[in-house]
Amino acid sequence: MFMKTYYLSIWQKAAMVFLSCWMFFSESIVYAQTDLVQILNTTQSDFNKLMDGYYKPISKAAGTAMNHGWHNVAEPMRVGRFDVRIVTSATFTPEQDQTLDLNALELSNSFLFDPESSTTAGLLSSNQGSTVRYFPQGVDTDNNSPALLTLPDGVGFNFAPVPAVQFNLGLLWGTELSIRFAPPLAFDNNQDILDNSEGKTKIGLWGVGLKHDFQQWIPGFNLWPVKFSLAMGFSHANIKSNTALTPTDTTLVLQGVSAKPDYSNFTNQQLNFTVDAFHAGLLFSRKFPIITFYGGLWFQTSSTRFEILGNYPITIQDNDPNSLTFGDTVIAEITDPYTVTHSFRQASFNLGVRLKLGVFSLFVDYATGTQDYNTLSTGIGFGLYEN
Repeated sequence: MFMKTYYLSIWQKAAMVFLSCWMFFSESIVYAQTDLVQILNTTQSDFNKLMDGYYKPISKAAGTAMNHGWHNVAEPMRVGRFDVRIVTSATFTPEQDQTLDLNALELSNSFLFDPESSTTAGLLSSNQGSTVRYFPQGVDTDNNSPALLTLPDGVGFNFAPVPAVQFNLGLLWGTELSIRFAPPLAFDNNQDILDNSEGKTKIGLWGVGLKHDFQQWIPGFNLWPVKFSLAMGFSHANIKSNTALTPTDTTLVLQGVSAKPDYSNFTNQQLNFTVDAFHAGLLFSRKFPIITFYGGLWFQTSSTRFEILGNYPITIQDNDPNSLTFGDTVIAEITDPYTVTHSFRQASFNLGVRLKLGVFSLFVDYATGTQDYNTLSTGIGFGLYEN
């Protein structure tokens, strides 16, 4: 009874860590989303440059984290053997990507700032956002004073954690199949878990991988104490978050008409963040009675897509002489204002250790990447295996 209670306690704690990591991951994507969407009042070109600067480090870190934590021993399991793991990988953003250099973005002259102090917080950081002066879209820069725009602070941490449940099964011919997933979850503004149909933020992940013992095909090679295998995997993650940006000045009318905007037009706002990640490489390990040391050389690539979808209100000065609201400050509606894709690749090397305690295993490893996106992976496993 004691051992059963102890094992159940381990799994309950692991599940709590798993859910907490998903909350961290989703928070890094949707944090300060209202502040970011407020930047829509700038020109479209400036908005695109700012959004690229903010989300590129998140794209790199999320894709890299999804490519780690798959393997903790080189030997594939024998046919029919299996285990289930809760794995979390956290990729750290390098220091140079924890700040955003506004001067390097080559923003238009609608932005006014000192080129000598033009940095602001990156989203994956603990830094504070700066305040800049800018002219909103459509405002005459010659006859008006600039407005103030406070750029968002960092989320408070410099890493992107990606948790997953992973199932591993031994197949024929020295091959092992890995399937990882995160059950669809939904959170509200307070990060409380909701029914998926009601959630403000929805997240999900799936992936599949293979590991193969190629030593068996080379005479004498499989007698070495250090074991080698080839491994590869693909995973996909998606985060969707509803936004609620409405006009801040309720006295303004729509551009070109004298009517107030219909607020129901702004209920379809959504942020959509999608990541596809692939890794392949050489895995090696040395097994002892309780402890196993392992590592690998990897090639990793990822692609991300970030979209701001729906209808959004922006405050502009109407400069169209043929408009009924010419010369007035009005509300303009824009639809699906932003879509960007990023790709990232790097080689990495990881070293780790696994402890096997009966049917349980604990493991941790650290990977360094050629692009300075380094990853810490840890997990707990349960199953019937011989390696």
